[in-house]
Amino acid sequence: MPIAAFGYKAFQVSASKVYTFSDFALSSTLETESQEVEGAKPSTYIKGPGLETISFKVVADASLGVDPEYEMNDWRAIKDLGQAFPFSIGGRPLSNNLWLLKSVSINNTVINGAGKILRATIDLSFEEFVRIGAKKEKETAEGAGFKSGSNLVDILISDKASEKRENPNLAASTQIWYNKQAENYA
Repeated sequence: MPIAAFGYKAFQVSASKVYTFSDFALSSTLETESQEVEGAKPSTYIKGPGLETISFKVVADASLGVDPEYEMNDWRAIKDLGQAFPFSIGGRPLSNNLWLLKSVSINNTVINGAGKILRATIDLSFEEFVRIGAKKEKETAEGAGFKSGSNLVDILISDKASEKRENPNLAASTQIWYNKQAENYA
């Protein structure tokens, strides 16, 4: 039984191959938003759990039966595929959701005189994958309630007269204000 598995990639130890990982880290967050309250500390709006992330290092070492160049290329191809897979440790899923490989970083390489990579450390970062999202379209001026052909300058300097509400008390309150000003200067 493999130590862990991601999709078709299995981490295991056998007489001919040692393919494991180290520095496993899991991060879990709660999504919140601060909402301003005048004259007081902000309120906290709890949106819900955020997407979890995991990361770990894989040492691909030719002396342990692992081809570093193949592993480097294979992990990069999985990332570029953009497909989520289950991740399990000890035969148990890490989550009810799938995981998407988001980042592959290769370092600590050992290359021989013939240019063959003998050893490499591959840093992998994954993000929990719940469902496919949809690309959000940018809101246009027309979608925001402006007529077709409106440009940004016209929108920003528009007085929006058609959107203003009428204040039936405006004329009376303005007249009172003018009368008080006249009294102050008399």
